[in-house]
Amino acid sequence: MPPSLERRIGRISLASSCLIFTSCILATGTCTCKAESSSSFGTPTFETVGPVLSITLKDPFQSSDASLLSSGRRPGTEEDAWATLSWLNPTLLWSVRSRRPPLPEMMTPLKSCMAAVGYRYDDIRNLPSFLDGDALFETPAGTLEITPSYEVKSGRANVAFSLTDSRKGRWFGVAKISNKAKRVVESVRASYRTSYSGGIVNSLTVEPSFDIEKVEPSVTLSAASASGRTTAVCKWNTKDPTLTIVHAIDDRNTLSPEISLPTGKI
Repeated sequence: MPPSLERRIGRISLASSCLIFTSCILATGTCTCKAESSSSFGTPTFETVGPVLSITLKDPFQSSDASLLSSGRRPGTEEDAWATLSWLNPTLLWSVRSRRPPLPEMMTPLKSCMAAVGYRYDDIRNLPSFLDGDALFETPAGTLEITPSYEVKSGRANVAFSLTDSRKGRWFGVAKISNKAKRVVESVRASYRTSYSGGIVNSLTVEPSFDIEKVEPSVTLSAASASGRTTAVCKWNTKDPTLTIVHAIDDRNTLSPEISLPTGKI
């Protein structure tokens, strides 16, 4: 095939792809694109993922004129519509994670760890937006997971501690602390599941929780039938306790009426 013909076909294919892509954006209103690359460094103990770019594409002419007027620009022009990145909401995420226990000799209980850095264009232009981490430990009491996070703009630092039954998975407990909380500990939550045999109830799960900041206790009781098709969920709280019956009619259809206990409204 002559080179000139190949260049023509390439230009036609590129133009057709752009036209189809633009048509999808204008027809659906929003579209999300992601570009991802991964690599490994050093030994196979760690791997890097990213940068992962996430953008949201919208029809700029459907944006509100108020946002344009507040910035002093004339709304409705094509130049203004495509000149700003704020409509794209770009987010970059870069992470490093372990593929096997990172410190088998120095710290045997540590089974995996992860760290991530995120950047939002609309949040802070010249600094990362958030930092996340995760560390998994195997202890005699169970599996301990520590998840720290930090929001750069607000200066809010959170750490969540989760302890799970690693043998049968019958219980777990979660505590979340924050530097912005009045009492350091922001909330606590727990769960315990017990199984039954030979009856109409297969398992019963109790999940108490307490929001220390809002001083709001709550308890969720879940009872699953022996057939596995019906579950009764009672959510008790100080605002609007409810009772929900979830029944799987078949593989695709589920019936789940919710009843407000104080008012009886369904």
